[in-house]
Amino acid sequence: STFQNNHAEAKNGYTTGGAISNQAANGNIKLIDNTKFINNSLKSGAGFAYGGALASMKQIDMITDSVFSQNKAETTAAQIASGGAIYTTGNGKIGTIQNTEFSDNSVVSGKDAYGGAITAITSINKISNSSFSRNSIKGVGNAYGGAIYNNSNNANLVLIDSTQFDSNKAVSDTKTDQKAGTCRTG
Repeated sequence: STFQNNHAEAKNGYTTGGAISNQAANGNIKLIDNTKFINNSLKSGAGFAYGGALASMKQIDMITDSVFSQNKAETTAAQIASGGAIYTTGNGKIGTIQNTEFSDNSVVSGKDAYGGAITAITSINKISNSSFSRNSIKGVGNAYGGAIYNNSNNANLVLIDSTQFDSNKAVSDTKTDQKAGTCRTG
C-alpha cells in the first residue's frame, strides 16, 4: 500500500494524522507491512499538529518493511508540533518497528517541536534493522529528538538493535535547551 501526498489542515483548530488518524475506542493497529507513507502532511493555524503521516491513540503492534519519507507536521501558532511521520499517545504504544526506513521527515512549530520521525508518548518496545536519516525538528521553544522523542512518566524505549541513525537534527530558535539530535527519552 502507498499513502502519498495526503494533507490535513485546520485553520482554527488542531490536526492529527496527515494520512491516517486512528482515534477509535478499540482501534489497535495490528500490522503495517510493506507500506509507503510519502510526502504526507498536516498543518494547524491555531492548535497543535500531531503525526505528519500517522497519528494513533491506540497501540500499533508492528511496523515492518515500510518507508516513511518526507512527511511533515507543522503549526504556525504558538502550539506544539510533534511526530513528523508517526505520533502515538494515550494507550498508543508501539510494539516493534523492523526493516523500516524513516527519512527526511520534519516537524516545524511556532512553540515546541518533538520527534522528527516518531513521537511515542508511552513506549516503543523494539526497533531493529531500520534507519533514521535526515529527520529534523525546528521549534521556537524546546526542540527534543531529531529522530525519536519518547517521553512520559512511564516512557520506555526498550531495545534498539542493528539500526542506523544519520544526520538527524533538533533546532530551537530561542532556547539553548536542544535535546538530542537523534533520540530523547524520559
